[in-house]
Amino acid sequence: MQRKSKTRKLVLSCLILLVALADASAGPHLASLDVPLTVHEVAGLERQQDVCSTGVPLPCGLLREPEGIALFDPSGEAVPAQFRVLERWRDQGESRGDLSIRWLLVTFLADVPAGGKSVYRLKGGQNPLPPSRVKVEDQGDVWTLGGLAFAKNFSRPFQLLLTNPDDKTISAAELPVTWTVWEAGPIRACLKAETPTVPGKFGFIAWIYAYAGQQRWDMTLVLKNTPNETQGPLYFKDFSVVWEPAQIAGAGDFLLGGQWGKATVGRIDAGQSAYLHQDSDGTDQWNTFGKDWRMSPVLDWTNDKSKAKAGLPAFRGYRVMAGGKELDMGDLAAGWAVLNGQQAGALAAVRDYHQQYPKATEVSPGRIALRLWPGYTKSFGGLHWLDDCTRKWHDLSFRIASDPFSAEEAEGRSRALDFPLVAHPTADWYYAAGVLSPSPEHARAKEFAGGVVQTQFGTGRNWVNFGGDVTDQIRRRYHEADLSGFACTGDPAEARQLYNTSRHSSGMTPLWLDDYQYPRDVAKLTHAQYCSLAREPGTYRPGTWHHGYMTWNDAHFCCQEVFDNWRLFGDPLALDAIVTIGRWCQAYVDFREAHPDQLVAGTRADGLPLHNLCEAYRILGDESMRQSLERFAEVCWRQVDKERGNYGVMDSWEGGQDKCEKPFMMAQVIQGLRSYWELTGSERTADQIYGMADFILDESALGQWGFNYVVLIDPEKNRSFRAAKRAEADRDGKHVSYGHLAWVLAWVHRNFGDQRFRAMIDGINPQAYPYVLRAYTGYYPERADKSAPETVKDLTATSLGDGKVQISWTTPAGEPVRYQVKWADKPLVERLPWPEDVNTAANWWAATHASGEPLPRAAGIRDSIQVENIPVGKHYFAVRSFDAASNRSGVGNMAEVDVR
Repeated sequence: MQRKSKTRKLVLSCLILLVALADASAGPHLASLDVPLTVHEVAGLERQQDVCSTGVPLPCGLLREPEGIALFDPSGEAVPAQFRVLERWRDQGESRGDLSIRWLLVTFLADVPAGGKSVYRLKGGQNPLPPSRVKVEDQGDVWTLGGLAFAKNFSRPFQLLLTNPDDKTISAAELPVTWTVWEAGPIRACLKAETPTVPGKFGFIAWIYAYAGQQRWDMTLVLKNTPNETQGPLYFKDFSVVWEPAQIAGAGDFLLGGQWGKATVGRIDAGQSAYLHQDSDGTDQWNTFGKDWRMSPVLDWTNDKSKAKAGLPAFRGYRVMAGGKELDMGDLAAGWAVLNGQQAGALAAVRDYHQQYPKATEVSPGRIALRLWPGYTKSFGGLHWLDDCTRKWHDLSFRIASDPFSAEEAEGRSRALDFPLVAHPTADWYYAAGVLSPSPEHARAKEFAGGVVQTQFGTGRNWVNFGGDVTDQIRRRYHEADLSGFACTGDPAEARQLYNTSRHSSGMTPLWLDDYQYPRDVAKLTHAQYCSLAREPGTYRPGTWHHGYMTWNDAHFCCQEVFDNWRLFGDPLALDAIVTIGRWCQAYVDFREAHPDQLVAGTRADGLPLHNLCEAYRILGDESMRQSLERFAEVCWRQVDKERGNYGVMDSWEGGQDKCEKPFMMAQVIQGLRSYWELTGSERTADQIYGMADFILDESALGQWGFNYVVLIDPEKNRSFRAAKRAEADRDGKHVSYGHLAWVLAWVHRNFGDQRFRAMIDGINPQAYPYVLRAYTGYYPERADKSAPETVKDLTATSLGDGKVQISWTTPAGEPVRYQVKWADKPLVERLPWPEDVNTAANWWAATHASGEPLPRAAGIRDSIQVENIPVGKHYFAVRSFDAASNRSGVGNMAEVDVR
């Protein structure tokens, strides 16, 4: 209890400070800013000047530009840091939207003890420059980055080589390369090189990083098959990154990293080579298929499992070969390679090497080849392929040392690559900055206590199962990872999971086309529904089939991890994905406007695209996306049933062939609507959320998991179904399980003060929440003020002619801060009983809103408003008021008027 009290006091003090900062000019008050950034080391390695790059959330109004701030080490000394704006505040729903910085990327070189932690602090101050800043410069035919020259045709220092099915080698130097500066330093600099997908060849994107004072170059490399015109799968036998550093020309002493603590040491002469080949995951599941489809090396939906058998690896784990002889073997390889000369050493490594098999690392005198799709693999007749509209990423690292590398040093560098440093600003700061919302104590995650990752681990799945990497270990349609796990706990594993899941998501169909533009290329991605394939998959060779060419399926896939990967890491691949996701969602808005009756996939077919488009707009600030959002909100308003509040009607296995609705799917629409409300403050959208939640509360059978939240169209059948399901839920003690609806009910309770929703929250299974980690969407049901303003009882209405009506009322007691005036052609009620009163009354939430209400005056003073553009005929008017705590009054008396 004492710890809870201290936490609450700290959060409150942070909030008080931030309100003061937000209300004042940012510059003079930054001396009071003090954000602790805890960096945990989990690989068991002492980190000296290792890169740490993490997004830090800031409250609205605190900082307009990344100026006047600095990073301080544990001793209190300012250290060089690099800052980049990742996102600005655009939300209008809670009186924000001043375009101050919402997420700031902080990049620095950290010192952290092995298995320990270091606490840096972000404060106001003077940011120093590093002693040796990293630079990127255009020097004609080459770019120089961190002292290394990169040929503009991508012919050196790294070569990208693809061997096609006819054994012809194609180089990236044959492709049209476009270069841009992604980061200019001084701590980290980055060049981006990109080509389109050239038919008969390939396409790629490479982000190449260098660091102040280091001979280290990291590369995020994307192989892509994303032609602007339909092409079909890209087949190849090998794809490799080849490095021949001048410092070790002709060197033959090599090290190949197998399992941690187990390196193969040898020497090769001219004309010789040695390689390590990871052909399977190295666990007992390495050749499993059929019996446990989740762990099969190749997913196969056929009965005879012929496809799975065609993709079986040749052996368990990895082997090290040279001259046709086996030098070593094992289960899970780190996959790094070293070539040592007399006075220098070169190291090359791949992040999560054994997680993304098949892989091979090969050395020959003066040459290291990272075979990301190795020609040594025999599955599928020795063929690899990328499906149409698919991309695949790898993270690589290259280092030069002035002395030869030891096996221990090389393994340490590889482990550090697998477990990058990430800074955690404390959960209290996330609360104060508005990222996390206070949750019940039972829903709070425990803070990371520190520690070391002891061993490597395997997943039992090959990347070709579904066109992406396997490090997320989950099926493609249901990712929905986010940053809340890391924000709550500070556990680096949570951040790593987010990163890997996002990287997987960023390579999936049907998003990717070279130079895709909206609205120019809408027709290139034809779709009858949002979760259909982008275009025909093309022709597959015998013995192969589509691995990745399965729909991106946004109807089940929120892809929150992509947006949060940008916020937490500033990952350029995530930003690239966000642009395309936003454009794709804009195209979906066009489709929904043109086909208003096609919502076959259910409510999530609208909810998640709406949420994704909101997230893309928040980060990008693209005005055309904002315009698409306005149109999308109109689609959603037309879609919802104004008499009941349900959104869509479908057949469902839970209800047989009965037409039904699923509230847990409606929650996905509500999530999108809530995102839109935060951006716009739309009162109509808030009312729509209320109406949909009210429908869930009043008509649904709130059962376990959400899969039996079925609402049948036949009223009598619906009543009996609900009674049976509610009795079942009462018996099991699980009214709203796994948090599908917890945050929805909490949002309505918080914004309307309706105690019915608070009562239902009490029925939530406390062990289940949160099922989805999106805790930061808001879940805090407690309210300090539960007293609503009094109801307006003396409303009058007078027709003025020309469709104008004058209404007036007396300001009620309870200190209201705003009014809501509505009208309809039937008397307004809080909740329309279905189906009894459908012809005699209208729901308040669905009535027409009269904009421009006056601000409330003192209690007892008369207020009025003139409402225009009212159709001729009999109509009913009513007014409600809200207080500062968002408590809403009752509907009040009805004013009936014949409009002329």
